[in-house]
Amino acid sequence: MEFYSSIVEFIEQHPKTVDVLYALGAAAVGGCAILWKQLRTKEPQKKVFEQEPATEQAPTAERSPIAEQPARQEREFVGPNVTLDYLMDLYKTRQMTVESERLVRPYIGKWMTFSAAVDDARVGGNTYSLPMVVFELEHDEKSVLGRRAIPFFDRRYRGRVETLMKGEIINVRGYIDSMSINYIQFDHCGIVDN
Repeated sequence: MEFYSSIVEFIEQHPKTVDVLYALGAAAVGGCAILWKQLRTKEPQKKVFEQEPATEQAPTAERSPIAEQPARQEREFVGPNVTLDYLMDLYKTRQMTVESERLVRPYIGKWMTFSAAVDDARVGGNTYSLPMVVFELEHDEKSVLGRRAIPFFDRRYRGRVETLMKGEIINVRGYIDSMSINYIQFDHCGIVDN
């Protein structure tokens, strides 16, 4: 059971790392399948590598959480009555995950401003080496799962994130990247004045 809880804790603390590992695993399996097919059909292996190199595409908001921020006039915000608790409660009702995902889908990709007390802060060590803060919204004594908001800040906020103190209440504006039963992840975040 301890092994399971350590895996769950790692996934909670490193959601982007887990996504990258899944993508790398899928790419490795796909590459092996192509090579295996080439060997089974007795075609020369060099044909696999003779293809024109793909042109590198510029990152988009869908492909990279560190893509350029939308211009201020392009930002669409959630309504003024939408709170972190409201969003988390969309998962708390007793429906299936697929229904919860349908309920939160309209909020993904929108911007939100909220206030919360800092539980933890990091300035590196995640996949993109971006400053991040953890806001624990609700703690569950029975499991390692709680409810958290995890904003990833633009690099220019590194100095400010380094000076945050546990319990300090800050105002955050960020892009809602993803949600699950136990966290909301924000990207392109900034600390805003009252």
